[in-house]
Amino acid sequence: MAINHDLSRDHIVAAQGRILEAVADDEATLAGTLDSLGHRFGITDDDVRTCLRELAEAGWLAVQRQPFGQLTIRLERRVSEEPPPPR
Repeated sequence: MAINHDLSRDHIVAAQGRILEAVADDEATLAGTLDSLGHRFGITDDDVRTCLRELAEAGWLAVQRQPFGQLTIRLERRVSEEPPPPR
């Protein structure tokens, strides 16, 4: 069982890398349904959902839901809440 889990995890991590490369390429924005994104990256809808959730939770991507099942994905641009260092 551990072997299947490890292979599955490796599959997710590899897919996350492909997604990040696609979004980071000239700071592109990806758009599509779970199904179309799955076809693009060679993974299932569930794997797309897992990849996007984990990347968003880690602060790498921002994912917005649009009408009709569309998603818009871009690099996360969080603003630090810490004050700037004193000069």
